[in-house]
Amino acid sequence: ALKLVDEAEQRQLHSPFYLNQMRSSVYQNGLSMYRTALTYSLLAYRDPEARQHPEETLQILELIVDQYHTNGNYAESIRYAIEGIELARQARNTKSEANLLVYIGLNKYEMRLRQEAYEYLDRAIALLKRASESSRDWNVVDDLIYAYGQKINLLLFDGKYSEAITLLPCYEQVMKQEKWEKETYTPEQIREIVEILMYQELIERRGKGRRQQEKTVASCTGLVL
Repeated sequence: ALKLVDEAEQRQLHSPFYLNQMRSSVYQNGLSMYRTALTYSLLAYRDPEARQHPEETLQILELIVDQYHTNGNYAESIRYAIEGIELARQARNTKSEANLLVYIGLNKYEMRLRQEAYEYLDRAIALLKRASESSRDWNVVDDLIYAYGQKINLLLFDGKYSEAITLLPCYEQVMKQEKWEKETYTPEQIREIVEILMYQELIERRGKGRRQQEKTVASCTGLVL
């Protein structure tokens, strides 16, 4: 893929803005080289031509936010997410705005600002719920499922099992809406995971220790968190 981009550059088929955007996508999606991908995303974003293409610039900003998050620079990820949210609102792109809110939530969580993290995830879920009710774009439903899944994961990590369980009916309803068939946990599997984790917590409180918890999970399920 990189050879094709190089060839396009030699033949002057695309501007530097598009070439840097393509290189970023190849390095991230094809090679999982997030630092290199970030370099090209920033080059594309800082190109004057970017201001002529707000929707594509918004896509680049989402890449930058993801790349900074993956590289562990949560503060910069949040900074670019805020820029992206402003642009998304100008473009009335609710989907992108919600996705960037999710990233802010995930970044806040990594920064140990747990309450703020949940607040941003809730804002994203509310936006996507409204958008899914008024749109036939299944990508919006995909993003809503992802946002619910991320919140459930964080609740599990924090040991808030009861709160995670209360989200399962919402999660299940959205999955049924899309007739979800991709490789992901079903509501039944997530419910089983939560029940096992609650049982683990009970064991821990009774003083049986970490080793017994691991034996319990291994004997109860083959699912891996």
